[in-house]
Amino acid sequence: MINVGGEKVSPHEVETAALSMPDVLEAAAYALPHPTLGESVGLTIATRVPDQEEQIKAFLKTQLVDFKCPNTITVLDQLPRLANAKVDRVLLKREGMQALVARTGTQAAASAPMSPIAKTVSAQWIHTLKCRPPVGLDDFFDMGGDSLSATQFLLSLEKALKRDISPNELFENPTFSGLVESLSKTTQGSVKTEGRAVRFVRQNMAGWPGSVMLSGGLMHGIGSLKSGAPLFWACQDSAEIQSIVDTIGRDRPLYFSGSLFKFPDRKVADFELLANQLAMEIDTLQPSGSISLGGFCGGANVMLHTAERLRDLGRDIRVLLSLDYWPDRVATSPTIHCISRCPKNSVRMIFPRFDLALDVVHPSGSKVIEIDSDHQFMAADLSPHVTQLIAAIDGTTPLPKPSQQSQAHWDFERRLQAPKAEIAILSAPRFYKKSIKGTVRAVVTNKSDQVWEKSELSGLCLQIDLVNLDGHTREAGAGYALWDKPIAPNESIEITLDLSFPNKRVPFWISFCLASQGLTRFQSKFSGAKRKLVVPSL
Repeated sequence: MINVGGEKVSPHEVETAALSMPDVLEAAAYALPHPTLGESVGLTIATRVPDQEEQIKAFLKTQLVDFKCPNTITVLDQLPRLANAKVDRVLLKREGMQALVARTGTQAAASAPMSPIAKTVSAQWIHTLKCRPPVGLDDFFDMGGDSLSATQFLLSLEKALKRDISPNELFENPTFSGLVESLSKTTQGSVKTEGRAVRFVRQNMAGWPGSVMLSGGLMHGIGSLKSGAPLFWACQDSAEIQSIVDTIGRDRPLYFSGSLFKFPDRKVADFELLANQLAMEIDTLQPSGSISLGGFCGGANVMLHTAERLRDLGRDIRVLLSLDYWPDRVATSPTIHCISRCPKNSVRMIFPRFDLALDVVHPSGSKVIEIDSDHQFMAADLSPHVTQLIAAIDGTTPLPKPSQQSQAHWDFERRLQAPKAEIAILSAPRFYKKSIKGTVRAVVTNKSDQVWEKSELSGLCLQIDLVNLDGHTREAGAGYALWDKPIAPNESIEITLDLSFPNKRVPFWISFCLASQGLTRFQSKFSGAKRKLVVPSL
């Protein structure tokens, strides 16, 4: 096993990826020393066609995540073997070390006078890596660079050259001479000015695995030569990519982008700007057929906006996979929701009967998969549900459509209108004991001039939350009450609920309010919201 900065890499996985290239006859992967990561991946191959190192590197970037891709590739006519016919990996590693030293040795080769750009690149290279002056084919990453130092290097280079530089520039041209040549060809005016949301995502994706699919584009790709239906994904960070690759993205091209996670002061316009960029790229990468999209949390929000832009382009959306994101508007694409048990981020923990809004929010069909995990989805969390998720991506199993009864439901806009109401607390405990249940009673009166339909049709109900004294919700949906018949103007309904109190001795508020399940709580006096202070008993 190779340890790359704490990440475990199986030599067999790297060898299998290399052998999937038609002209590669044999392959052996091994560990090489790296100044900052501890070890990096080395690879020796036997191939029918000589001088294919760069082509093989480019191919492997489409098959493996970035940290598994070999930095050093040695090509031989055939791999050396021991007397027992096994590959002599010790000899291969020694020869790989010699190749590495030849590329990054301490003797700087004599060269012609450097151009101003070369001098600037050299100065920032030395400053970032604290190394000797780079020359020729010196590789930034072989000399100790990693994704973090690459970002620092490009930012300092931008300031020194007073121009924009693509975050992918160094990953596409990691050698000193290659980078200088590329920067020399690109004038300052040739870098397209782009919105700050797109630029934020581009900078955050520097060093992400996969290959940039389109010139000037955001989306990276892994397995782009595979034959399955493509999946387009928006990530909160690069850590989630491997979970998708190992499950629903295993047998298909996977194209992914970053999201606006941690983007300061983000607005709807920022999501729309990013969605426009992604929609154009997706339309190019998959010019025909139904499109499958997905994302985790804020990434799903990005893809919801992207789906809307794609529909404007006349494209059909087969499915949107949404991991722990619940839309705040009508979603016109068929959607599968994978929902965790996270108290802060999961809609099922915030609204106990969020399903009452399902047909209204998703008129094109939907499905909910409840997953017993926190606000993260590792491969082990997704694995039990892979079959049905893949069926949705491939279009072999259509999602359930809203029932005919849903036509009688309050529509989306009606459910967001704050109802005029009065809530009277008849009884609630003043003191509580840890983990002991308590009973509350309240009367809800319809003070509006409109009939409240039964909860099944309106989504309206009484919800009780437990709230800390600092205003943070301790437990959303600690209790709720639906009504099974319409409530006319000035008509009241009495409600009795049993609540489970915290197992900690802390004071808190019992908050009574009307809620449109799956959409919003109405916490103003206009809608009758009330609360009662409860303290632990002595």
